[in-house]
Amino acid sequence: NNLGWSPNGLTLAYVQKLPLDATTAYPYASELFLTQPDQATAPRQLTQLGAVYGATRINGYTVGDLSWSPDGTQIAFWVIEVLGSGVESNLGQARIHLVDVNTGQTRAYCGYATDEHTPTTPRLVWSPDGTHLAFGGNVPNDNKGYLLLVLNVASGQITEMSDGIYPTYGAPNVISWGLAP
Repeated sequence: NNLGWSPNGLTLAYVQKLPLDATTAYPYASELFLTQPDQATAPRQLTQLGAVYGATRINGYTVGDLSWSPDGTQIAFWVIEVLGSGVESNLGQARIHLVDVNTGQTRAYCGYATDEHTPTTPRLVWSPDGTHLAFGGNVPNDNKGYLLLVLNVASGQITEMSDGIYPTYGAPNVISWGLAP
């Protein structure tokens, strides 16, 4: 159920689980694939997360949570290690990842991680110029609650942008990032 259309509407990114070693507690890894429905080409696997992390889940259960950059060159998403027998229990922390859609190079951002990822992870929203990602998150051990956070994708620096936000409908989701008038 995790998918997202490219800004030009030609390419669909989606999550598919692939089998891992059958002896593990949860023998699957979530991977990103790209397809162009109007082309006669097979879907292309974009990530190799199973090779890096083993059993994984991408994002939560919200439909359409893959976040394409405005120029269509990157996709932002959360990766969660599955430590137990299912995708809803015994999970590691969720970390933001970006993947280059042309090369498949994947970058993990370690400046923020969350345990609040079931059933959904915070929505990732790109700045119009593609330099930052905004999301709502609860920074561990700061006692401030949910905050509006912004990740500089070049430096990896995370900046706190608010004193607090309210998690409407169960998640502290950022809705959009507009341009100044």
